[in-house]
Amino acid sequence: MRTTKRLLVVLAWASLGQAFVGCGGDVTVTDVPAPPSAISDPDLARLLSRRTARVRSSPASAEAWGQLALAYDAHAFPERALMSYERAAALDPERFDWPYLHATVLTATDQVAALEWLDQAVGLRDDYAPLFTRRGLGRHAVGELVGARADLERAVELDDRLVAAHLGLAKVALDEGRDEEARAHAAQAVQLGPGSDEPYAVLALAQQRLG
Repeated sequence: MRTTKRLLVVLAWASLGQAFVGCGGDVTVTDVPAPPSAISDPDLARLLSRRTARVRSSPASAEAWGQLALAYDAHAFPERALMSYERAAALDPERFDWPYLHATVLTATDQVAALEWLDQAVGLRDDYAPLFTRRGLGRHAVGELVGARADLERAVELDDRLVAAHLGLAKVALDEGRDEEARAHAAQAVQLGPGSDEPYAVLALAQQRLG
C-alpha cells in the first residue's frame, strides 16, 4: 500500500498563511496568501491578483481555487499550485480534473503520492486516455509492472495514437523480456512521434536484443 508523503505540502501550506474554518459545511478563508511579490510580468501579476481576489470572495468555490491553481501551475509556482488544486479537489470531490492536475504537478517530486491522486482521478473518470497513460508511466517508474501494463493497455484501447502510451508499453515489455512486443510498440511510437529521440532509442534496444 502506497503511503502519501504529505508533510512538505502541509508545511508549505502553513508557511503561506492558509487557514480554513468549516462551519455547517461552509468554508471561510481567513488568510488567503497574496500572490508572490517578485513577479516582473505585470500581466501575470494582474492575473494572479484577480484569481486570488476571486478565491477571497468565494472561498467555498472549487472553481475559483482550481482557476487559481491553473494560473500557478502554468507559471511554475508548483507549491502554490498543489495547495490550490488540493483545496479545489476537497471542495468538489466529484470532479476528476483537480486530482488529475494535482498529480501532474506532484509527479516531479513525489511519484508515489502522485499515484494516489491518480487513483482518485481514475475512480472519477475511466475513459480518459492521458490519465491511464500517466498512471501507467508512474506505476512503471515505481516498479509496478502489472499495473503499468494494465493502465497503458487501457490508454491505447481508448486512444491508439498516444506516443507516450506506446513508448511506455515498449519499456514495460522490455522489462518483462518481451522483446518482440517491445519492438512493435516502439516502432509504433516512432511512427506516431518521429520528432522524439526516445522512441528510436527504445526501438534500437529492442532490435539489439532480438539480434
